[in-house]
Amino acid sequence: MNNRAKLAWTAKAQHRFKQRIKEITSHNRGQNVQTVIDELNLYVRGRLNYYKLRFTFGEVKDLSQ
Repeated sequence: MNNRAKLAWTAKAQHRFKQRIKEITSHNRGQNVQTVIDELNLYVRGRLNYYKLRFTFGEVKDLSQ
């Protein structure tokens, strides 16, 4: 039996994640494309690493829909 706790990806957390992605990729930020990509990579990697104990590939894939 595995007694390790797992983090839950709540609807509120998922909504905040999607909102932050929209903020980072907004067209009116006036930033270089590479800067936006770097910031996006940093944010997404940080969030996914935080939830890596619970995520499965299917759940991550579902976020893109």
